[in-house]
Amino acid sequence: MQRTRRREFLFTAAALAAAPLARAQARRTFRIGFGYALLPEREALFRQLLAELGRTHGSDYVFVDSGLAFGADLDEAARRVVAREPDVIYVTDTAFALAVQKVTRTIPVVMYSSGYPVAAGVAQSLARPGGNVTGNTAYAGTGIWGKLFQLLAEAKPGVKRVGLVWDYLPPIFAPAEIEFGMGELRAGAGSLGLALEFAEIRNQDEVPDALARLVAQRVDALLVTYGPVLRPEVSRVLRFAVAKRLPTIMDSHPITPHDPGPLLVYSASVADLTRRSFAYIDRILRGEKAGDLPIQQPARFELVVNLRTATAIGLVLPQSILARADKVIE
Repeated sequence: MQRTRRREFLFTAAALAAAPLARAQARRTFRIGFGYALLPEREALFRQLLAELGRTHGSDYVFVDSGLAFGADLDEAARRVVAREPDVIYVTDTAFALAVQKVTRTIPVVMYSSGYPVAAGVAQSLARPGGNVTGNTAYAGTGIWGKLFQLLAEAKPGVKRVGLVWDYLPPIFAPAEIEFGMGELRAGAGSLGLALEFAEIRNQDEVPDALARLVAQRVDALLVTYGPVLRPEVSRVLRFAVAKRLPTIMDSHPITPHDPGPLLVYSASVADLTRRSFAYIDRILRGEKAGDLPIQQPARFELVVNLRTATAIGLVLPQSILARADKVIE
């Protein structure tokens, strides 16, 4: 009897000693993939967000990326990051989500932002995406284009003709998505009685001629998008706007500051979109399916007003706009 008890004691002790080792061996280090090479400041921010969610870099997760710089070929970047065998992939937009779906329909994808993911075909609906893609949308169902036109008309009463400096175009953006966005654009402008003059920018060389056409069409305000094609040319467009005394609004915060800056920027909060997308990454790593997580609309939009630019174009902004501004550049 005594020998039996001793044997049971030794077995129990051995099992208890082995338990931490078994747990350590079972613990998994997740791989979070990124479409483009991570910049140091972005990596630091992402680590901080994951730390707030209780995850430790190196033990709970590691980052892997395509190794390609922002703006590289989407299909190649998608192939490269999928080859790194991530557990979840974080992408910047709908176009990158589409590129990943060409390679895999099983690895979950979280979009930082998107335009019209249902129209583009990456999701069945916003409420229940149904596939391997979820995340955020800054445009679908938000009425953002109408709000941009409204702000322009309020900033300069009497605006009738708006020039649209537009680079949300194929092949970077899905044709179905762009068609849907164009419909919302025209509806938003039409509701205010505004005429639209389109300056479509497919490559940077087209910018000078496009701006010259807008002058010939006598536009009295500009709406400027901030896609990959226009991004390097934003300073040129904004200098043109100041020289022609045209109030300008953008739908996204420029990544780097420009002088002159746009008169107005109205866009979804970058901090809100980033935090929400990483909360989704955390939930997916805990076992939830991307297709069951609703594509989220922004909780917050931000209005930035540039008084230096207002002075440069000889415009006094109404108090109604200044009172709503989240940030005023003086």
